[in-house]
Amino acid sequence: RALLQAAGVEGAITCTRSADMRYLQQGFEIRVPLPPGRLTQQDLPVLRRAFAEEYQRLYKRLNPTVEIEAVSWRVVVSGPPPVIDMRPLPAAGESLADARKGERLVYFPEYGGFIPCAVYDRYRLPVGAVFSGPAVVEERECTVVVGPKAGVQIDEARNLVMTLL
Repeated sequence: RALLQAAGVEGAITCTRSADMRYLQQGFEIRVPLPPGRLTQQDLPVLRRAFAEEYQRLYKRLNPTVEIEAVSWRVVVSGPPPVIDMRPLPAAGESLADARKGERLVYFPEYGGFIPCAVYDRYRLPVGAVFSGPAVVEERECTVVVGPKAGVQIDEARNLVMTLL
């Protein structure tokens, strides 16, 4: 809990415990929910009962003469899902010209060498902007090379929609 809070998780933090259990020498385990609190030797009947309930629910039968084993123990501590706002941010520029950073030589085999290409700042491209390749679009995460036979339009969600001409 402290680790999640230190990481900035806000809201209710939940802790879910389970054990992957099976009948002795069985090849497949089932996940069995565990009760809260410290487990001790006195809780073995509670664990056996939890396993039997889950096994019965899944397979509609029990093997009461076979021993049970816990193969692994699991603790999942989580916070509420983050709220993600998917609305596009407005472009920092107002026009395609505002987004242009300059020019760069880029190699295209169809031209047999390097040719000058317009370079655009991805974050400054306004909605509705349209341009043709060859061009380069730069952002923090990647660089998009627009080939000489392609066109780009910036849609309402600020996606680069590339069309081969």
